[in-house]
Amino acid sequence: VSQSRYSFKYYVSSFSDFERAMLTTGLNAPAYGYPSSMFDIRTTGGDITVDSLGINIYDVNFSAGTSLDVEVWLRKGSWSDPGATSTQSMWTKVYTGPVISAGSSKRSTLKASFTLQGGQQYAVYVNPTVTGSNTILAKLGSFTYQNSDIIMSGGTLNQINFGAFFSGYTIETEVFYKKYLCVSAPDS
Repeated sequence: VSQSRYSFKYYVSSFSDFERAMLTTGLNAPAYGYPSSMFDIRTTGGDITVDSLGINIYDVNFSAGTSLDVEVWLRKGSWSDPGATSTQSMWTKVYTGPVISAGSSKRSTLKASFTLQGGQQYAVYVNPTVTGSNTILAKLGSFTYQNSDIIMSGGTLNQINFGAFFSGYTIETEVFYKKYLCVSAPDS
């Protein structure tokens, strides 16, 4: 019987390289309906990846269970930058896909995924591609919501496809995201 002159210790632990989090503006009445909406979002620390949005869909036009296609557009800067509300070429489309209406004051999940660089401000445009009916619900007033990772501020209600807009509204949304815990390269 041979014996090894070495001994080894093994350590086992669970590890995740990110932490999930959420910021909400609330999904509750009273709310105003319009075809689409823009808002600003800024990260306060490192990069984050938004992996879905919860939106409040007006159930008079889209009852629970109804499917509709939605686009999500993104740009560095603000929706209030000159020309941004009406100039599609200033934006990048990051998502097109279906969302199933859960009804008013309930989360309808939009599986959009996009990364926001740390310390940068972005504008987000949620644009259902249906005719110009009241789809997205928003609060009257330009409000700011924040947690330790992101700051969201109110924006617009728009006609679809970068149409006419009203400022002074805040979309009723929930932003679900991943915050990275280890941002450096591994040691070996």
